Amino acid sequence: MSAPNIIVADTHELSVAGLLYLVHQAFETVQVETAKSRVALSNVLKNFRSGILIVNPYGVKDLDPASLLKVLTDNPQVYPLLLVPRIDQGDLKPLIKLGSIGIITKNCSLREVLAALEAAVHQEKFVCNKVMEAFLPVNAPDDQLSGNQLSEREIGVIRFIAKGMSTEEIGEELHLSPHTIHAHRKNILKKMNVKTPVELVVKAIREKLITV
Repeated sequence: MSAPNIIVADTHELSVAGLLYLVHQAFETVQVETAKSRVALSNVLKNFRSGILIVNPYGVKDLDPASLLKVLTDNPQVYPLLLVPRIDQGDLKPLIKLGSIGIITKNCSLREVLAALEAAVHQEKFVCNKVMEAFLPVNAPDDQLSGNQLSEREIGVIRFIAKGMSTEEIGEELHLSPHTIHAHRKNILKKMNVKTPVELVVKAIREKLITV
């Protein structure tokens, strides 16, 4: 992955140390700054032209999800990757509406964290499975979980799946890692409320998301 500029905003030292370790594992060379308060974050952002903000919206002094929304609106050059200790739909829904955003929990797998970092580099929306499950009711009607919630990237992935391409082949075609494609596939299955690639393709054709 190409190395972006990164800000890590959190007051929990163990979380920050873990994030710094993962960031340096994911990128060969990367410039990272840290912030523990809203004031410190604002100061860093003044000279921050573009990059990724990894932030715990509940773990920065004088910052909460509502004030974070204001910070992000004022700094569109930043891609926000939220690291949340809990999933509160009321707090997260306004942030999700920003468009390009990533949301992971502190219980996410290493695979998902790395996929989230890669999605951030490409300015793509990424929501981990834990968050996805919280926002999609278990017994939601079929149309609520179908194609109208898919991004253009996800529909593109479905087209490649319909051609019988593997995760690795799709990754090569889109210049993304297998980790990212794997995460896309899991999210697509969840959104479309299907369990297998065959069911996915059949439903995608039926809903006219793709043609074969």
